Amino acid sequence: MDKKDSILSPILIGSGIAVAALCGVGLYLYLSKNEEEEESRHLSREAILEKLDEELKSIVKPEKISAEQNGAQSGMKIYDQEFSKIVYKTLSKYATMMKHSLNSQSFEQKIEMLRDEDDEGYRKIFFESEKEEISALKKVTDKVLKGIGIMEQDYVFSLNYHSKDPEFKKELMAIQEELTQELFTDDEINPPLPDDLTAEVAQEIKDFAKESTERVLRELPQKYRDANILQNEISFEVAKLDDVIFVKYGYKNKVVLEAFRKYNLLPQQPGAAMNMPS
Repeated sequence: MDKKDSILSPILIGSGIAVAALCGVGLYLYLSKNEEEEESRHLSREAILEKLDEELKSIVKPEKISAEQNGAQSGMKIYDQEFSKIVYKTLSKYATMMKHSLNSQSFEQKIEMLRDEDDEGYRKIFFESEKEEISALKKVTDKVLKGIGIMEQDYVFSLNYHSKDPEFKKELMAIQEELTQELFTDDEINPPLPDDLTAEVAQEIKDFAKESTERVLRELPQKYRDANILQNEISFEVAKLDDVIFVKYGYKNKVVLEAFRKYNLLPQQPGAAMNMPS
């Protein structure tokens, strides 16, 4: 996990169709695109930051406490569990809201490029939106840390220290679930399936996703020798597949994944967790 992810720890929201079709469900930081009718109720980036400013006014930074190590005072200073949870929840909430808003704005542009068969246009929008997301999430992180008046490394150290406690980790998961219920509608968490999305159609989509992903994994290593470039291109093609499926079949990825679940088309991996909405 990279530095940005370890700091933000936003809600884990499902996985892409390619992952589900090829090798089971693995949770990663990916927010499903929104239905057009949902877009109007999501806040703009500016409104999200303004809302965050208001919430930060109610958060009071406590004094650090001494950390224990092997039952004795270690001399290290950390923030207590309650404050660490407050910061965690605030970062998670507003990072998720920001990511959701950005995905909504870029989705229609990318779909238009695919329908026009403008691959270069799609690629440009995709990577521009990636950069925009990184910048926007950094703004959220900076605003939270500066607004409360804490150092990034102090928060990360405190969170990691408390995460050694299994009960604390359970409380973080409970926060994720609470935010899921707060930020998403029931239809977003458990999207209703269209009548025409039958088991046969779902199987066809799964086969298409599997074949497309296998082709990417087979062909790209022959084209790109640099490991970093190869990984970026694979990530791009896998993410693009959800949009390709929408253009081809008319269903968003969260609806397709719900169909996969309903029709038992999700390959199960030992230890695979799947407890967050798509």
